[in-house]
Amino acid sequence: KIRVWKTEGSDVNPTHVFFDPFETPLTLAFGPDRHTLVCGTAEGNIVFVDIDQAKIIKKISGHNGKVLSVSFSPGGTTLVSVGSDKMVRRWHAKSGKLSDELKIKGDIRLAGLSASGNLLSATSLRGTSVYSVKSRNAVPPVVMVLSPFDREAVYTPTVQLRAKILDDQ
Repeated sequence: KIRVWKTEGSDVNPTHVFFDPFETPLTLAFGPDRHTLVCGTAEGNIVFVDIDQAKIIKKISGHNGKVLSVSFSPGGTTLVSVGSDKMVRRWHAKSGKLSDELKIKGDIRLAGLSASGNLLSATSLRGTSVYSVKSRNAVPPVVMVLSPFDREAVYTPTVQLRAKILDDQ
C-alpha cells in the first residue's frame, strides 16, 4: 500500500491510499507538479499515479529486477531510475519513453540529475560517482557532499504532501 497525507494540519488520516495487488512498491518520487507520484516496484516496473484522481495513469516495464530508486530532474521533464540490474535509465517523464541508459559498475542504490541535466550522480554503499550524461564517462568530483536519504518517505518540493510505503494490507 502507498498512503499519501497532507503535511499541514493535525489530520493523521491519509488523504489517498493506493494498492495494486500485482506490484510491491519499493521507492517513491513526487512529480514536480505535486499531482503525480511515481513508484518503483520489486517487479521491475515504474508506476505513475495521479494523486488527485487516485488512479494509475501509466505503468512501464523499467528494469530486469527491482527498481531501487526513482527521481525527477529538477525541471521535471526527465525521470531517472536505478535497477538491481545495475542500469541507470533516463525516461521522458510525460511519455514514459526510454531516453537512454547507462550500465554502472557496483551496487548503485540512488541516482539523480543535476539542475542542468548534464551530470548524473550515482550513489552506492561505497560512495557517489558523477557521470557526464553526454560522454557517459565518470567526472572527477571537486566537492562531494553525501547526505542520508530516507527510502520509505518522500515529500513534494513544497512539503505539502507526504507519501510512505507500508507493508500492511
